[in-house]
Amino acid sequence: MVSAAAAPRRLNAAAAARRTVRDASSRAIRSGRSKTATPVLYDFTQHAQELVGGRFAVRTMELDYRPRRGILVQPGPQPTTYEWREVPLGASLVVYAGLHDYYARKSADGIVDVRVAIDGVEKLHTQVANADGWRRFDLDTRALAGTRHTVTFTVAAPNPAWRNLGFHAEARQ
Repeated sequence: MVSAAAAPRRLNAAAAARRTVRDASSRAIRSGRSKTATPVLYDFTQHAQELVGGRFAVRTMELDYRPRRGILVQPGPQPTTYEWREVPLGASLVVYAGLHDYYARKSADGIVDVRVAIDGVEKLHTQVANADGWRRFDLDTRALAGTRHTVTFTVAAPNPAWRNLGFHAEARQ
């Protein structure tokens, strides 16, 4: 049971914490260090049930030694394409990719070939390797903003042993 004398102290501590956060936020805004979040129009991981393509799993993975939420695929030597249809695009398509699992990175060193296309036009072609961590790619889609498109991710690994690709993408305003 909390005594009546202890309750006001707890409320005062909570109020002090709120004041500290509010003051810190005010200082950040006045100093120009505050960033506003860019609205996400379409989160590919959240819409994975709409995905057309090979085998995949939505899960939290270990990428760059940190937990990351995304789509896990195990690419083979032949390219596998994952397709989302009717994706609303904004000013940018932000793609993150990396190799999941410390032990898999330790046991093998093959690369994964990643291609991203919008309506069949390749916008990104890169290779993801063990040392790359959780790489970010910003694709300019301003010319397509306000319209819906088919977005495909094609992955392949010439040496697929222990290759677990994790990726996440967002269409941003």
